[in-house]
Amino acid sequence: MANSFFLRLLLGHLIGDFILQPYWLVLAKRSGWKGLIIHVGVVTFITAILVWAVIPGWW
Repeated sequence: MANSFFLRLLLGHLIGDFILQPYWLVLAKRSGWKGLIIHVGVVTFITAILVWAVIPGWW
């Protein structure tokens, strides 16, 4: 279970950081807090969905 949990955390970060991050968000992260907050929200949301499958009682 620990390996599965870690892999889901890693996968969530990779999906949120590379696949679901458009160029405008990369630029927005460099220029202020708004872009960073959007990025954190996207990565957190994707990671939570993936982790929820491993730990159903998490919520």
